[in-house]
Amino acid sequence: MSHVAVRGHDEGYLVERLARVFARRSVVSKWGIQYRLCETGPTRLDPRLVAASLRRLAGGNRHPFSPVKGALSDPVLPSAESHRLAEIAIAALQAADIAGGSVTATELAVTLKLTGASSRATTATTSNRRIIDQINLPVFSAVIDLRKSPISVWLSHDLAWIYPDDPTLWRLVLKMAKSNRRLLIVARKIAPATFHLLKLFGARGVQYYSVLHRTASAESAQAFDNVGLPHLITLTGLAKHPVRKRIRSCLSELPSISVAAEAEMALALADSRGFATSSPPTPATLLDWTNQQTTTWPPIWSEMLEAWREAGSKPLTVGPPLIEPLDNHDSAATHLVAEFDDDFESLSDQILHEPKTALTESTVARSRVAAEVDRETWDRLRARAISHRKG
Repeated sequence: MSHVAVRGHDEGYLVERLARVFARRSVVSKWGIQYRLCETGPTRLDPRLVAASLRRLAGGNRHPFSPVKGALSDPVLPSAESHRLAEIAIAALQAADIAGGSVTATELAVTLKLTGASSRATTATTSNRRIIDQINLPVFSAVIDLRKSPISVWLSHDLAWIYPDDPTLWRLVLKMAKSNRRLLIVARKIAPATFHLLKLFGARGVQYYSVLHRTASAESAQAFDNVGLPHLITLTGLAKHPVRKRIRSCLSELPSISVAAEAEMALALADSRGFATSSPPTPATLLDWTNQQTTTWPPIWSEMLEAWREAGSKPLTVGPPLIEPLDNHDSAATHLVAEFDDDFESLSDQILHEPKTALTESTVARSRVAAEVDRETWDRLRARAISHRKG
């Protein structure tokens, strides 16, 4: 499957894909647009860049109409018809009892056999993603430290993807490095570029793609499909899903993975820049961070960062979860609720347009970056990285 950047010259293709979606569903949740354009089909687009292209289409006759918050409809439909169809979709979702069918982080951890005497869990941070109008899907993020293994598992159930500039990701990556642990991410969807970052830091990611639902009844599944949302799966179904085998493989593989010298230098740079604390990364700062390393990145890495920078994108996160373990495992069910209010949550929630000065020029002197890290540490890590590459 290929992933392409949606820019100006791709907008004709975007309109064509949207037309195919609306040919089957006249009113689609914006999360459904993400799923149909970015997670299915032979050519899968990037949600952030789809959002940017839709903004460029706004005001034209090819731009979808929004009959209610969180939904788009076929631009050829009369306004009254779009509203009527949106009301039908809302009624079906209300009958599906989405909130009542939601599962918890603890239940997911038990299903994946990540709890018990061999683990200790943190609290689960929860939030809501607007599906359409006032219909929300509860989502969560939690971290589990495995006691008998140097592995921590980040469990995420969300419609949003995990991107390489996600602040929770950096908090965990840097915490794992300092405690000499390995990170495994188990999430519904991880952005392709994020896997390059995980590989560098000796971490792994596993995706299960579907939306978890307690019953996944035929009525609920149909209500989700009506607005283009992902496939529903129960915890029982997930227990039989190939993701279980992949998780076991990662848990077996991760303890023996060593972090390369390039990764140590990259982590030192990220830590000095406050990626995990005061200055969460942006596509612009990640580009600059990349340019200061000896690591060889695949072309798609810089291409996507540059495209996201141009789009003014920012990750849509749930969290960060509390990372320090709790004494009482039962406290893992504690919820910190924060509802996101959105106008375009699925594709461009809280879009921030970075100032042009945010991207540091690639010619910035390395001495400035080196000064942010202990000079002796910098020289040692850099020498090791160069030696490792030559070897």
